Amino acid sequence: MFTPDPSLSEEALPLGNMFQLVEEIEEWMLALPESAFDPASGRLSLGYVLDHAPMTDMQRAQLGATDISTVIEQHGLQTRLYCEAGEVGMRSSMEQIRIVLEDMVGSELALRDDVSLLDLADQPLVARQLRGISDARERLATVASAARSSGKIAVEGARVVKVTPDRIEPLDQAQGSAWDQQWFSGLLDDEDAKASTGTGVDAEGIGTPSDQSPQHHYDPAWEQVYYPAPTLLQVPMVCTPWGLTPMMVCFSDTSETPNTDCLEPSWCPQSPEDLEEKYWWQRRRTMAAQLAKFLKRLREDGEVPLDDVLQQHPNLWYKCHSASELARNLASIGELTPIVVDLLHCTVRLRTEDETLVAACEVLMAELEDQRSWKSSSTLSLTDALMSREVQLHLPRHGSKDPIERAGILRAALENAELLTVGASDTISWRSRADMLLQPVEEVLASTGKEARIMQKEGEVPLLVLAEEPTIRRLLNRACLKSSKDSLDALRDALLESETLELDTPRMSCRAKRDGRQVEVADCQEMQQKRQWRRPGRFPSQKDAIELRKLLKHYFDPFNLQHNRVLMSLVQAQSGAKGVLKHQTRLWFSIQELCYMPRIQKRFAMYDRSRHSDLLAAALQTDEELPVRLPSHGYRKEWKSRGSWTKSELWLELSYMPAFRLFQTTEECAEVESMLEPEINAGLDNIEALPQHVFLVMSYSLSSDISCRLSPKVQEAEEAIAKGELDPNVVYWETRLQRIKRQLLWHPADVISVQGIQSIGYSDRCSETHGEWFSSDQEPVMNHLVHLYRELAMKNYGVAFSPAMRLPGSSTVCLGNAVFWKRNRWQLKNFWTVPNCAVCVELASRVQCPDLVVCCSKSPGVYAIEWGEQLEKEVLLHELAPLQSQLLEKAASQDARPVWCGDFGLSAKDVLEGLGEAAAFSPSGFNASEVGQNIWHSSCFQLLGRHPGTSASRFAEGASSDLIMHDGSLQPLAVLTGLPRSCEGQLNCVQLLGSGYPSDHLLQVAVFTEFPSQKAADESDKEDARCFAAADPCQSQDHHKSQCHAVDSTGTTGTTETLAGSTGSAPHQETQNQGVDQSRVWRKARVGRKQWRSFHPDQH
Repeated sequence: MFTPDPSLSEEALPLGNMFQLVEEIEEWMLALPESAFDPASGRLSLGYVLDHAPMTDMQRAQLGATDISTVIEQHGLQTRLYCEAGEVGMRSSMEQIRIVLEDMVGSELALRDDVSLLDLADQPLVARQLRGISDARERLATVASAARSSGKIAVEGARVVKVTPDRIEPLDQAQGSAWDQQWFSGLLDDEDAKASTGTGVDAEGIGTPSDQSPQHHYDPAWEQVYYPAPTLLQVPMVCTPWGLTPMMVCFSDTSETPNTDCLEPSWCPQSPEDLEEKYWWQRRRTMAAQLAKFLKRLREDGEVPLDDVLQQHPNLWYKCHSASELARNLASIGELTPIVVDLLHCTVRLRTEDETLVAACEVLMAELEDQRSWKSSSTLSLTDALMSREVQLHLPRHGSKDPIERAGILRAALENAELLTVGASDTISWRSRADMLLQPVEEVLASTGKEARIMQKEGEVPLLVLAEEPTIRRLLNRACLKSSKDSLDALRDALLESETLELDTPRMSCRAKRDGRQVEVADCQEMQQKRQWRRPGRFPSQKDAIELRKLLKHYFDPFNLQHNRVLMSLVQAQSGAKGVLKHQTRLWFSIQELCYMPRIQKRFAMYDRSRHSDLLAAALQTDEELPVRLPSHGYRKEWKSRGSWTKSELWLELSYMPAFRLFQTTEECAEVESMLEPEINAGLDNIEALPQHVFLVMSYSLSSDISCRLSPKVQEAEEAIAKGELDPNVVYWETRLQRIKRQLLWHPADVISVQGIQSIGYSDRCSETHGEWFSSDQEPVMNHLVHLYRELAMKNYGVAFSPAMRLPGSSTVCLGNAVFWKRNRWQLKNFWTVPNCAVCVELASRVQCPDLVVCCSKSPGVYAIEWGEQLEKEVLLHELAPLQSQLLEKAASQDARPVWCGDFGLSAKDVLEGLGEAAAFSPSGFNASEVGQNIWHSSCFQLLGRHPGTSASRFAEGASSDLIMHDGSLQPLAVLTGLPRSCEGQLNCVQLLGSGYPSDHLLQVAVFTEFPSQKAADESDKEDARCFAAADPCQSQDHHKSQCHAVDSTGTTGTTETLAGSTGSAPHQETQNQGVDQSRVWRKARVGRKQWRSFHPDQH
């Protein structure tokens, strides 16, 4: 270990950390009695502080009164201390919050002059004063009270605004044309975007790893100087179109001078080029050089934990918030640095001379990889390596100049290299993939990281998740294995050589071998004997009662109750034969059943059984509204059969009538029995719960804009929050993400279609072709797509995304559609998009299901309706007509089954009728009369006989706008019902969010199988295909050429084909042979064998 040192500079000052000194003075003044302060001013003299404040003797001897005043002033608004007239005073918490709010709302940071109370309460400087307040409503009330005490700002609803003489128009009108209909009809062109930027309507975006955008202008008043430290600019909060976002911007100490050893503060205006990659690359290199210089000075030859580095140098906390983040930043520089970073253990050490030579050779091999397209020929001779400039720079300067001795030095260095090896013929090449990755993979899975926890909980780890682990990803990048295909192939080769891990090729995952380590489970009886009862024979403590009350409130929340397998199994036991609760029957739960919940059982286990009823009664003795209550002990007929009213123990009953969404199935549907009555297996997911010929489709309109402060959707929620009717956490994306993940993974979905999800950058994305974009460690929270994918990728899902429209007020943030698929059951063949409307994926089944073409759509017109615009249904149907033609044509050409999921903004009846009418006038050669007007079928209507309401949006309450549609070749086996009819008319966004649901739309689920007659017809279609090729070989040849061209032009791992938008005409169409009827492709797939033979009797 190394000794404390306050700075990374050459000169170590003995005064210690001035940041910590101010904090200690503040805590000391808080503990002083009022008699210690001056009665007139309420302050302390600087001399008194210098003499009595807690500080070291060296600080007390070298610091003067002026130094104390300077340090407090430099601390700024991060402390409640202030200096005035040679005295030190302390502001109250309310006054401190007021000053921070005034500075934030009125500073140049804000692009608007109003800020949400939710964002202000989360602002670090405000949250510092709210640390003792845990209740969210009380926190908001405190911030609102502080704002009302100011003469510069005022509270309007749930927002804080700046008071100005010219502020006469209301807030919703002051938003300008950001919500005009031009945003809903599609995208702005470049000229319109520039014009809107010039008028200030379109706010600038935030630079992300995937998209560079104009930089905000920051207020220099927020700059805090830490003594002594490099120049730092701390921007606590940036007001952006999606709400206030914490930002930390650090200026390089070399911004104005080439002297890297000088760490004196040097103020300079931030220029746009500071966001360039070159700037950040230079910053990280400077940090690595300073850290190496520091280790050399202390003569640290071993590994040093980065946690210790951060503790000794607090200024690094404002660059990296954790040791792992600091490790990733240092490792991203490359291998030609003076330090070596261990990402797995978060340690750093100095690089040896041999390791430097190996790093130089890796750079040369990487250059060869860029020039050559095959791995086997990527070799480098030892002589060429010695002659290269990279190696010569790192050879010993005072060593021998003899080429033979230098070759021996390089050969000795390569013998212990991780990735390279030198052969007998003096050629440098890559090691085998097993040698590269096997040991790191086993170390990662044996550690305590995320991947090891997945292995312990799920029993397996997807290879894609393993490939994105920082240590593995770093090795793959160093070995030039950057594509998803190369990474997975390398991991497969490594796992085949493992003695403790085995590869599951169909599932693309790895698991421990059966003869590996087994987890020892203690005997329950032995644990019961060792348990020490707390307070036997005494009344339960208030602390335990409060904790139990919180747990009951959590578990029996409407959303959590619906998504808890144990509780739902108890509900099913109290239901009727058809799984439906009796009218006006309250669900009840005994203490024994409550103890099925581990955390509740832990509370009851602290007491003897005779005190369990006392603990339950104490937990419910409150005026707080709870989802459960204690029933009266009088005689009730419905309890007689169970005998619960005669028991001495208490029980609970729900205080509300639950609105469960259950599955409606066809009669005697054995395929979904495992899903309807899942085995309770201690919380583990039911893997492969459905048969191989059955697949499950989900469709969910996530409404990411609920977490956007400028969206009209959130205004209603903010009003309820201000009144105390809604928990503020329900609109935060972090909270919503966990609930969305819980819904999507509740059933074993094969395909998940999501609409209205937020992303950054107006580009199509696919996890199979844009792996690096999805794996960036610096993606902000507002990139909802990336964070949702990372959660689902742990369950082996891939994703394809297409943007639909930009978020009003932003040039980089957009809303779009995405399709997730289960990789172990489906293989992506291709994905293509209809701009501003939909994304479609072509999936080939790995099991016994038919191939699918899945479409996910939500057009800009639907957003317009949800945000209060009035549009005719013809406008929405016009956006869907070209998409329908392309979807059906593609499904027919691929002999796949089309499935269309989406939020259509219209009633189900209007959608189905409108699409049927549009098919009759399709320009793509499809004739609706061949299959009838009913092209699409609604899965809900076929099993429920109606279309239940799915939307709770403010301007579309109760509409059945979310559908899962299919053609006649698929048979729905089960669908998720809607809410009870009594609830549909009363459904609104605030009530749905208050019940725990993360969106203003309901999740749609449907289970499908292929009709038996269709399966038999597939064999006939194969014979028809041979006849079709023989009858017209020219047509078949051109068809195959077009397919090969589409794959070769975009790559082998995935293809992206951009189709037409509202006009329905593709921007690029391949040449077609004259005289060939393109509609024959459709007729071949849909007309049938008998009709086809009638067209070509000579072929049979």
